[in-house]
Amino acid sequence: MADLLVFVDESDGVYGLIAIGESLSGRLSSEISWVKYPRRLGRKKKRGYFRAFKRRFRKVRKLLAYARVFYEIERLEKFLAQIMPRIKTLYIDDRLYSRLRSRSFEFPQVEVVLESKAGKTRLILLTDSLANYARRKPRDVKELEK
Repeated sequence: MADLLVFVDESDGVYGLIAIGESLSGRLSSEISWVKYPRRLGRKKKRGYFRAFKRRFRKVRKLLAYARVFYEIERLEKFLAQIMPRIKTLYIDDRLYSRLRSRSFEFPQVEVVLESKAGKTRLILLTDSLANYARRKPRDVKELEK
């Protein structure tokens, strides 16, 4: 049964993926009010935001089905194919979606919502922040994955 909401974002060749059970999405959204859009933060605020990100992310990780970071698009494709039967809705970066489609990656029976159509929801921002954090601090990523 398809019950996962999956969010995928790219940050300079680093792919962040977060998956959550549909029934927990509202609870998670209320617990991540601290999430911001990193590109809109000033330099000092951005530094503080990413310094606190690891600690804050660990607190909400328990609500997630998956939290993964990929440094190669092939590994992302393989993981998406693995969990595809459980995905109800896939929220994905527009450019990344185009790249996956051009590589003949299919999304059968999955509702695909492009980031440009969904807007900057808290869950999309959390995925964006995960990818940005992984790009900045690759050695700390394993501690955040689930």
